[in-house]
Amino acid sequence: MDDERTQSGDSMLRDSLEAHGLKMSDTGIPDEAPYILTAIRAVTGHYVRPAVSIPRTSPTALDQIDRRWHEEAEYLRIYARDGEFLLRTSDAGSEERGWLRLRDTVRTRLPSRIKSSTGYREFIAVSLDGRSLCAVSIEEDEDWIVTHVFTSEAHHTIPRRAENQ
Repeated sequence: MDDERTQSGDSMLRDSLEAHGLKMSDTGIPDEAPYILTAIRAVTGHYVRPAVSIPRTSPTALDQIDRRWHEEAEYLRIYARDGEFLLRTSDAGSEERGWLRLRDTVRTRLPSRIKSSTGYREFIAVSLDGRSLCAVSIEEDEDWIVTHVFTSEAHHTIPRRAENQ
């Protein structure tokens, strides 16, 4: 029964993402992808500081998140030439699902489209080469855009079997 719900939820997520210009790739997750827990720690660790901090009370907060996330993502080259990148959502089922390999056919307002697709504002995006991360995180009364560049040693600090990828 749980497997059926997960498959149903995954199908609904796929449909919702595709309706918002994010096409699932049939290509697998690259070996260079950081482990999920390593990526999560890069966003939520105690000493993490945002590249951008936006008060949620700002009337233009969502527009600022969209614009500034894309500025950071472009600088870090999150998108491959064809618009592909890796995504870790924050919705129910994301722990079992692991990385999603997506192609963004729109290339604007990604944070808003992910929120519309999943119902959650938080997400982690990583380049296909596994080197760069650009995420949206909610911290108290602010939305943070967190960036991180992985060193080769930082990619593989957690055994793969310890997480569901």
